[in-house]
Amino acid sequence: MASFWQNFFTLLFNSGSPEAVEKRAMRAIAKQIRFTRNGKFYRPRTGELTPACAVFFYDVYKTVSIAQATLPALIKTAALRNLIIEHYIGAEIPEKFSNFSPESIAERAKTTNPKRLAEELRGEFESLCASVDTAAGAEIDSCYSRILSLGQLVSFDYYALLKRFGFSGREHSFNTLPQFAGCKAGALITMLQDFVEYIAVLDPSQDWKTALRILKASRNGSDLIAAGQWGRLLSQFQEILHSRVLQLIIQHASENPKWKMNPQMPDGRIFSDWLESRRQVMEKEIARVASSQWVNLVGELSRGIFGNMVVNPLSYYNEKTAELFAAKGFEGFAHTEALNYLEAFLRQIFAKEVQEFCDLLIVRAQWTAVSVSVALNNVCDDIRSLAKRLDDFDSSLGGDSPNGLRLVGFLARFDRDRTQGRAIKGLLNTVDNEAMEILMEAAGFFASIAKIAESAMNDYFQNPHLLILNWREVEVASHRNMSVWIRSISTRLEKFVTLSRLLIEQ
Repeated sequence: MASFWQNFFTLLFNSGSPEAVEKRAMRAIAKQIRFTRNGKFYRPRTGELTPACAVFFYDVYKTVSIAQATLPALIKTAALRNLIIEHYIGAEIPEKFSNFSPESIAERAKTTNPKRLAEELRGEFESLCASVDTAAGAEIDSCYSRILSLGQLVSFDYYALLKRFGFSGREHSFNTLPQFAGCKAGALITMLQDFVEYIAVLDPSQDWKTALRILKASRNGSDLIAAGQWGRLLSQFQEILHSRVLQLIIQHASENPKWKMNPQMPDGRIFSDWLESRRQVMEKEIARVASSQWVNLVGELSRGIFGNMVVNPLSYYNEKTAELFAAKGFEGFAHTEALNYLEAFLRQIFAKEVQEFCDLLIVRAQWTAVSVSVALNNVCDDIRSLAKRLDDFDSSLGGDSPNGLRLVGFLARFDRDRTQGRAIKGLLNTVDNEAMEILMEAAGFFASIAKIAESAMNDYFQNPHLLILNWREVEVASHRNMSVWIRSISTRLEKFVTLSRLLIEQ
């Protein structure tokens, strides 16, 4: 009697334990499997997948075999994506986008100012994008997503799965009737999970006919999967999903009744990428045209200012030194070209010619407005001070100066101590900022002189003179052909101001 009551209370209090709950859940799942239409796929008592399950996978394998050998590579091709896009928006729109090819833009650049060309191209591109029906773009993405989901199904390793059932046939060979044995489901849990999630995203209500037609067209009229065969497969998959037989088998075989599938529809957004790739091609060519025009303009201005003079680099703030930092992955000395031109102009043009011209106007000219003469004198002083500052700036990067020693030290220690990188970047940034300050000041100073020189030139060639009253005396004191000299000075100043602004804006 004691034994009876002991067993009774044990049963009573253990019936709510987690182990007991799990056992009941497993029994319920086993019962559900037996009553599903495809319950013959699995033996709950032994945890085995049956030959009937193998036959199902064999039929799927046979249907998708051709696609398995072809589709994964086809999906990655631009040709397939272009076929999808043309199907939904027609061939006319893609043809219009060819107007933004490098060849078309280069041809238009021959007769159009680069800035205006950029504005026109961007406006035309946006108008063409706006003309495309947004619904068509959504259909394009949806169609490609369907093909990607088919690609998921096709990529499943059916042959490896069937080998678990004792399949002895050759891969992609279906000439003989296969013989299958049972297989422990626990060994195939991951594969079953993948498969059920792949088929869960295959919606039979979607437009599969169009997707299959496009795939056929991409293979020169050869079916990847016949529409009728694919329709039958989709029906089978829906039956499998509706009965939940594979989900139940996975739960039972893994002893995890809480397992739920998490199907992910592949991201097939290709239309926005297609548009963006064409935009990038256009922008790259716009930049190339602008850069080419910029280089040509800089070269033209340089020749107009310096003629055949050699523009030598600064002693330390130069490309050769910058390459030492570039070799370590740093961007440094961003304004070497601009400072080279500034130094050359200060030494070869300003000091030798412009200064003489300005001194003549300051000392000899009788100005109607003395303030102009004072302003000219002040800006000349500023430029001389700037020349000294430029010398000091360049010298500060020499091997015996503080900044130069710091940069060399940081760089020498960088390979064994990467934390030096922050110090290098900070110092290079400080140096480049000072270079930019010098350039900005120089551009302002020379713009002021250029404006005064232009006013003086205009006054020289007009009668009566309103700015300088004694041009004859100035001309005699110069010992030069004033009409030629004043034009040369004014033109060179104007061109150097333009060159400086171009280099600063770069």
